[in-house]
Amino acid sequence: MEINSTQLKWSQGAPFAADDEHCPPISQPIPNFVGELMAMKTTQKISDSNQFDVIVIGSGIGGLTVAAILSKLNHKKVLILEQHFIVGGFTQEFKRKGFRWDIGVQAVTEMAKGDIGRVVFDYITEGKLQWEKLPNLSDKLVYPDFTFEIYSNPQRNISDLIRMFPEEKASIKRYFSDLQKVTIWYKIHLIADFLPKWLQRLIKLCVGRLGKLARLTTKEYVERNFRNPYLKALLTSQWGAYGLPPSQISFGIHAVAMTSYGKGSWYPVGGSQAIVDCILPTIKKLEEWCLPNAMLQRLL
Repeated sequence: MEINSTQLKWSQGAPFAADDEHCPPISQPIPNFVGELMAMKTTQKISDSNQFDVIVIGSGIGGLTVAAILSKLNHKKVLILEQHFIVGGFTQEFKRKGFRWDIGVQAVTEMAKGDIGRVVFDYITEGKLQWEKLPNLSDKLVYPDFTFEIYSNPQRNISDLIRMFPEEKASIKRYFSDLQKVTIWYKIHLIADFLPKWLQRLIKLCVGRLGKLARLTTKEYVERNFRNPYLKALLTSQWGAYGLPPSQISFGIHAVAMTSYGKGSWYPVGGSQAIVDCILPTIKKLEEWCLPNAMLQRLL
């Protein structure tokens, strides 16, 4: 396998491009071993003597998480390839005019102690990554004619919506109920492929109707269930959370996103860069390889 790379610039033990202002998080400097993990020659060939059990393409949070879990849990030797000059994907930060900006992290859900997300992060960072609970006011939707505040409290949101749109009371209650039901269906659907065939058929028989509901687009759902155009707009205004407009995203994805934010959200102490900075020590300890500026030529 041959991997092409360009030479890196270095500052305080971390990789920086000459014309970029990427920087370490406020809470702590980027550890010196990050440079060790990612330093490489302009062209590096991985010989047959370096055998890897798993090769992970991309060092975003998904790739880093999978790599760390495979190494810790199954003792796999993992190689991570990243085409960018900094690892971390959307967890990166940059500096502009004296301010630090996150590229992709605004708020993270399921980070209360005992939640599955928190359990995973504690495992791959060995408990080093800390989380700060965000205020219950999670979003404010400002329209020319009105403003609506969204809280990490579904019952309050239901009451506020009914107060604004009393004629849609039944539909609003049904909508929040459907969010919960479809979210449960979606999670069951994700694990169903790992279950015995007879159990898969039983699950489909029991929750098949919810599957049809989940596969509607979000636009189709609101068009079928609501009349007021302002209410339709409100309920779909947060589509930026999943990246596609209501006409192109399933109601299942919408339900999972809205339900998760309804339980509260958290932010990593030290900024989003702290996420990858706390995972990298685990990777180094496990002697994984993490190569940036690695442009993949082909898959074998």
